[in-house]
Amino acid sequence: MKSRVKKQKIGLIVGKFAPLHKGHQFLIETALKKVDQLIIIVYQTPKEIKIPLKNRVKWLKKLYPKAIIIAGNKAPLEHGKDPIITLHNIEFVKNSIPCPVTHVFSSEPYGQLLSKALGTKNILVDKKRLHFPISATIVRSDLEKYKKFLPDMVYQDLKKHQLT
Repeated sequence: MKSRVKKQKIGLIVGKFAPLHKGHQFLIETALKKVDQLIIIVYQTPKEIKIPLKNRVKWLKKLYPKAIIIAGNKAPLEHGKDPIITLHNIEFVKNSIPCPVTHVFSSEPYGQLLSKALGTKNILVDKKRLHFPISATIVRSDLEKYKKFLPDMVYQDLKKHQLT
């Protein structure tokens, strides 16, 4: 009789988290409930956003110590729907993950492309942002107005370092 070994579910989330907000947390916490291990790749964003990569990685490590957090120091700086840019980003992710993944979690269209390229299940979480109607771009536009969408640690760090 064959023994059945349960295949581990390994999830992947890719993002800038600039800043990390409750919508991101909903995505991460949804993924954590569905997988045995979660990998989060944090993209660098020096052209767009003043929030240093090290701060964003620190927030995620503090809030989600069981997740594998990868600082995307060598991530492509280009983002968008151009096929060449997409290919570069997919190659970066493939080369960054420490093991094969079984699920990609996102609330963005890139999740479908990335999951197809990795041969995984695509899990779309709150695409319409009904649970938390927020984006990092909106938070950066008026930190005080949208601080209710931020973990306190993130808000305090942004204020302390004037990172918005």
